[in-house]
Amino acid sequence: GMQQALNYAEMLDVPFVLEVGSQVASALCAAHDLGVLHRDVKPENLYLTDSVTGTICKLLDFSVAKAPLAEKGRRMTTGNVVFGTPYYMAPEQIDAAEIGPTADIYGLGVVLFEMLTGDVPFSGETAFDVMTHHQFTPAPRLQDVLPRLPIGLGELVDQMLEKDPLARPQGADEVGERLAAMLEALEERHIRRLTDIEQPAGTAAYS
Repeated sequence: GMQQALNYAEMLDVPFVLEVGSQVASALCAAHDLGVLHRDVKPENLYLTDSVTGTICKLLDFSVAKAPLAEKGRRMTTGNVVFGTPYYMAPEQIDAAEIGPTADIYGLGVVLFEMLTGDVPFSGETAFDVMTHHQFTPAPRLQDVLPRLPIGLGELVDQMLEKDPLARPQGADEVGERLAAMLEALEERHIRRLTDIEQPAGTAAYS
């Protein structure tokens, strides 16, 4: 699965991360529009496949997904079972509090953090330790860990990892748009840089 792939250098390629991130955000957006929360966004649930147009990323395994609209007033856990994977779980999911789309946005934030740094923001000896960190330890600021990221990317991931659901971007559509805009800006700059190099000094390409 993708868990092993995270160690490969290509995973840390920023355009690739932006591409995958924006596709996962659109998948979440489609689910949230239907009133479904995924609740288990993690690398094992991302399936990458190559196509003519480039990488296609599919979000799989809605097995722990809930349609919260149909479940009004019910707690999100069964007994002491907490759904999800500790490394990628939003603080409010651990509390078994009411959760909303921003819990999935937090999970995607953890995935992006891991793709860019090669490591999850929180680890510990036990699942309990990891969950406690998610609840109480501020996430390492991606902007501090990787200062050379494109403008806005560190800031976006830092926002996605906020403890308070209201401090995160409120919709997966917003996350997707911001990632796609960064990808476009990077690609444009890349193309411009190539054309700069190709032109001998002092000649105008098109006059």
